[in-house]
Amino acid sequence: MNFVKDKPVEILWEDTYTQTGWVDNDQKFHKEEKDYHFTVRTAGYVVLKNRKKVIVSREITRSNCMGDRISIPRRCIISITKLEPSAENHEQRK
Repeated sequence: MNFVKDKPVEILWEDTYTQTGWVDNDQKFHKEEKDYHFTVRTAGYVVLKNRKKVIVSREITRSNCMGDRISIPRRCIISITKLEPSAENHEQRK
């Protein structure tokens, strides 16, 4: 991880979920479950990636320390997009 070189990313991924309580195992249940998607957007820095997972930290310091991290299984990832600063934000910081 190199703070100066590495850009933050946005990862879209499908999360798991649970439901409690009794429900009929019928066609309505199967249709609702088949069509259910819980898409999550996570932004941060990729600090580790391999064939099975990508680990993202929300913050990283210039001395290469990491803050909160999340491990996302590769099979749940829909897309990974590098984030670039907008020109107007970049000009404001100068």
